Amino acid sequence: MTLQFHSGDEWRGVGEGRGLGRDKTEIDFMRFIFIVLIEVALMTGCGTHAAPSAVSTWTPPRHPSPEAILNEAEDDARAGRYAIALAKQVWFYQNALKYDPAQSGVRVSFALLDWAQLGEAYPPALEQLKVFRDEAAEHVRHGKDVVSDFGDFVAINEHLDDDHNTSQFFAWLDANKPEMARAVFEPSEQLLLPALVKNKEYILCGKYVDADASFKKILQFYRHMMEHVNQHDDGGDMKTFERQDFINKTTTLIAILIINHRETDAQGIVDKIAKESGLPEFKAEIQRSLNGEPPASHRPPLFK
Repeated sequence: MTLQFHSGDEWRGVGEGRGLGRDKTEIDFMRFIFIVLIEVALMTGCGTHAAPSAVSTWTPPRHPSPEAILNEAEDDARAGRYAIALAKQVWFYQNALKYDPAQSGVRVSFALLDWAQLGEAYPPALEQLKVFRDEAAEHVRHGKDVVSDFGDFVAINEHLDDDHNTSQFFAWLDANKPEMARAVFEPSEQLLLPALVKNKEYILCGKYVDADASFKKILQFYRHMMEHVNQHDDGGDMKTFERQDFINKTTTLIAILIINHRETDAQGIVDKIAKESGLPEFKAEIQRSLNGEPPASHRPPLFK
C-alpha cells in the first residue's frame, strides 16, 4: 500500500522544543501539565495503600486538609525536617482521596514529584516510594485493584525515572495475563506508552493501541493545553513545548502503527491531521513516521 500525506489548511511553523528554566511560573505550569495529564490518563482514580514501614513522626489533625498537608510537607522538606515531610507525603498518598477525591491528579503528579525530590536529599523517602511502587505491582499481579494500582505503579516509576521497570512489568502482564494488560493499557496510556516507546517495545504497543482513540486523546489534550497557554498569556517557550509534544506523540503513534503493519490505521491518522486546522506544520516528521521511524523522544525536554 502506498501512503500519502495530503496537505490541508495552512499550518503554523514550530521550532525545536527545548528545556526551560525552573522559575516559579514555569514550575507552576509544569505542575498544571502533570495534573491535567494524569487526570486525563487515569480517569478511574488511583488506589490507597497501607503503609508497610513508615515511621510515625507526625500525627495528622482531627480534620485534615490534604492540600494543606501536602503544602506543609513541601515546607518541611525545604526546612530540612525530612522525616516529618516524609510522614506527610505518606499520609497524603494513602489518605488524600478519602477526604478530597479531587486530589486524584495531584496525588500521582506533583505530589510524587515533590516526594522524588525529597528522596534526593533524604534516602529513606526514596526507599519508601519504591516500597509503594513494588506493593502496587504485587497488587496487580494478584488481581487486586488492577487498574488503579497499575496507575500508581506507572506514575511512581515516571517520577523515579524508571521507564525500564514499567516496560518490563507490562511485558510480563502481556505474556502472563494479557486480559489484565488490555484492561490497564488504555487508562494508563499517557504514561505507559512513553515508557514502552523509550524501551523500543513497538510491537508490544501495537498489540494494544487503539489508533483513533489514541489520536483523539492526543488532539484533545493539545487543544486543551494551548487554550490554557493562550488564556494565561504564557511565553512562546510553552507554546513551543506544547506543539512539539503534539508532534512527538502523533508521529510516535503513526510510526507504531506502521511498524505493526497497520498501514490503513496510520493513513487514517494522517488524513485526520490534514482536515484539522490550527495545528503546527510537521509534514517532514509525518513522512518519517510513515517510513516507520519514530521521533528520537516521545516527550520534549520539559519533563526530563
